[in-house]
Amino acid sequence: MDLVPLKVTLRPNAKVNPKDPGILYPDFNRIPSTARQGFRWQQFVDLNGGPIYDKASGFGEQDPGSPDPMEWHVCYVVPEPFAREAATLFPNDVEVLTESELQTYYDSRSIAHLLPPEKIDSTVIDALRSKYGVPTGRLTADGSWDQADRESIDPTNPRAGIVKDPRASFTGFKTSKGFTIQVADVTRVLNARTAALGS
Repeated sequence: MDLVPLKVTLRPNAKVNPKDPGILYPDFNRIPSTARQGFRWQQFVDLNGGPIYDKASGFGEQDPGSPDPMEWHVCYVVPEPFAREAATLFPNDVEVLTESELQTYYDSRSIAHLLPPEKIDSTVIDALRSKYGVPTGRLTADGSWDQADRESIDPTNPRAGIVKDPRASFTGFKTSKGFTIQVADVTRVLNARTAALGS
């Protein structure tokens, strides 16, 4: 599926509770229902990979990637009709990203930089250590290992044990969600946003 990356600026919503403000999102339900496939916007974006929150800097924090402490960011990958509507209705809050910009954001600011590259099921690993007499160190399968056990320590195999976490890199995330980003789609949405900013 071809999707367009959007970076959305969030702000504190003091109207909810001044002592503990909620988060103010652009009202994406103003986007025509057809561009949301009849869903509320929160459900619609979840169908396409869900939110990719900035985990490097939030409200009250500053860094070069997010200099305003009153802003926080989230990215979504969405179909072009939704992206175009969002970028034109909310041009000051919605930025259109290229694939390389999304990759940089994902790998350096989202959950990816907090995750180990592999998920390790210690119960399975401990059982293999006991079964094959390897109390410590790296587990390496030899000819005596069962096929299923060899698969358990192969990170590219989904069998429980040691499994590569697709969320630990943009490439893995993109592959696991099954989407592509077309330059032409991004360009059309960028042009629509630029026109909206100029009007």
